[in-house]
Amino acid sequence: MVILHERSGDACLAKPYRSVDLVRGLEIVSEIIATGTALPPFPRGFQVLQPARPSGDPTTAQQESSHG
Repeated sequence: MVILHERSGDACLAKPYRSVDLVRGLEIVSEIIATGTALPPFPRGFQVLQPARPSGDPTTAQQESSHG
């Protein structure tokens, strides 16, 4: 069983999606905000994104230098 845990950050639902998937995605976000977790079912193409790191974060600088 997959349980989503994320108190901050954004979620994404890949296109194409059905209306029912959008509604379920919003329910998942609401569950995460209320409890810090969400239980399946998860729509196809739904993912919780990690919060962006501050620009001064050394990990971010290392990642940016390795890509360019």
